[in-house]
Amino acid sequence: MLKLSLNLDNLKTLRVRPDSDQFFTRVDIQLTCEPKWRVKRTRTGFDQVQSCEKDFGSEGSDDFKCILYGPSSLDSGLYWCESAAGGRSPQRLLTVTDRNLILDSPALPVQTGSNITLRCRVRSKPLSPVLLKDGKEVHKGLEWNITVSKEHEGEYICKDKVQREESEKRRLQVTGITEERGGVRGEGGVRGEGGVRGEGRSQRRGEESEERRLIPPTTAPTTSSPTSLSPSSSTFSSSGPVSSSQIVMFAVGGVLLLVLVLDWSCSSSNDDSQVLILELQM
Repeated sequence: MLKLSLNLDNLKTLRVRPDSDQFFTRVDIQLTCEPKWRVKRTRTGFDQVQSCEKDFGSEGSDDFKCILYGPSSLDSGLYWCESAAGGRSPQRLLTVTDRNLILDSPALPVQTGSNITLRCRVRSKPLSPVLLKDGKEVHKGLEWNITVSKEHEGEYICKDKVQREESEKRRLQVTGITEERGGVRGEGGVRGEGGVRGEGRSQRRGEESEERRLIPPTTAPTTSSPTSLSPSSSTFSSSGPVSSSQIVMFAVGGVLLLVLVLDWSCSSSNDDSQVLILELQM
């Protein structure tokens, strides 16, 4: 039997208002957990675990809510929800800044093909920021809506050239795979099916070429010199091994030779000095 184990604590989330992970100083932040869960944190640069109401913020009307009134940069850190039994929700990194510009961007890697918004937030006007990517201007205005591709990965910053104000740098990470007609393309330039098959053919051709190179050339068979048969000798001379077809031909030739000798001996009984030399070349 297959047993499925599910940690329900991971389904608990810390809800933040305003919905962001970066905040201006002196702007209130509201944190909310599930009922009977409490908000806790560790500040940036510190290991001590703090509880809402006791160490920071106010719980308000419900003990599972926590409000940070007029937060400062010292309130930056990791926040999460925790139950009395010790269960924990996923942590969230919240940053409180005293700058006049904030760049809102996804904190986690985003998939290619997804739609996102990079937003410059200003504490007060008349700031008119531009968006820079890796030090180069890519957009003018407070919001930039894009369909993510690999080229969008990089380091971004909001900057006001007149007031010389700028936000903290934020890095946009792009990952994931998107399906395309005729193949698959994703991070790292994964080739489509056609490219994969072509690569396979090239590899097979290379292997066949390597095999041909390793196999030594086959020596051409040596042509046997003509075999001679003499009436005075029964020895066959050949420069190579005698095959079965040659043996048959030798036998047939021997029979023909015998018939000719008998016929000749009958017709030339008066001439004993005549010599017959027959050569049968095979």
